[in-house]
Amino acid sequence: MTGSQVFIRTGLHKAGTFSEPHKGATMQYRQSTDRETVGKLVQEILDTIRKPYTEDIVDRVFLAIERNPKRLRRYKRFTKIYGILLNSQIGGLVRQLTGMRNSTEHGKAKSSLIRKYMLLK
Repeated sequence: MTGSQVFIRTGLHKAGTFSEPHKGATMQYRQSTDRETVGKLVQEILDTIRKPYTEDIVDRVFLAIERNPKRLRRYKRFTKIYGILLNSQIGGLVRQLTGMRNSTEHGKAKSSLIRKYMLLK
């Protein structure tokens, strides 16, 4: 699986709820649930942006993160897990969740969280 895929949390089904992982759960499980949470953050933001999405949608998602204190706290927590890979992961999730494709051009970011980003079409 690639870093841009959204992972779905899985567990044993008990009475309509998902169980917590057992003590021996792998780090991959933790990363999977973290990626799902990053995906939820991106989807939450996309749900607030009017369609059709414009080519600068990646920058708009990062602007939405930095302008909202709660989202910015979540973003900072994710940077402790993913480091410099987080921004690429968010860009990939934006592309995947919008169904758009990468163009061959980069845009100069308005967001202070990134310097440049791939324009989508």
